[in-house]
Parts: sequence; C-alpha cells; structure tokens
Amino acid sequence: MKNEMRAAQFAPFAALTGFEELLEESRRLTDERPTLSDDEAFELDQALRRLAESRERHFVELVYFEPDPFKDGGECKTKSGVVRRIDEVMRVVIFEDREVINIDDLVEITNIA
Repeated sequence: MKNEMRAAQFAPFAALTGFEELLEESRRLTDERPTLSDDEAFELDQALRRLAESRERHFVELVYFEPDPFKDGGECKTKSGVVRRIDEVMRVVIFEDREVINIDDLVEITNIA
C-alpha cells in the first residue's frame, strides 16, 4: 500500500476530540466589568429616572456589560433603539424590538432623541 493511502485511512481519527475547540476557548479574551464612579452611577440613575417618568418613547443608545457564560468577565456592547418601558421591579429596560437589558449591567445611556 502506498504511503498516501496508508495515511488517508487514519485521517478521520482524532484522538483528542474537542481539543482544538478547547484551545480556541482558552485563547479568547474577555474584559472586566466596568466600575462606575459615584458621579457616573448618579448620572446613570438620573437618566433612567427621566426615561421612566417620560410619557414619550425615546431613541437611546445604551452601553451595557454582557457577562461571558463560560469565563470570568465579558464584553461591553451597545444597543440603540426606542425604549418601550423601564420595568423597575424586574430591573430591566425593554426596547420596542422586545430586547431586554438588565439595569444592573448598564454602563452608559446616551439620549439621542
């Protein structure tokens, strides 16, 4: 049997199934949760209160921290859209497209319109 044929019969065999995926996961970096200063937390709280008390729907841009489900840390993401309502009991911001963002994960609010 030729060497190429001999090597081909063992090609599908992987002794360490999932090893490559494990290496990729260990190389993936995450960010730490941002810590807000007292002034930043106060400004964020005031912006949320204004949104909650407003009778109009506002187009805003939220920066929030999304924890990583597999590792410590996560990443900051941005969501733009029209806020449908703020549920203070469940502590979430609900957008018109039904996306829900946890208030405790908010980093910044920019009131665009």
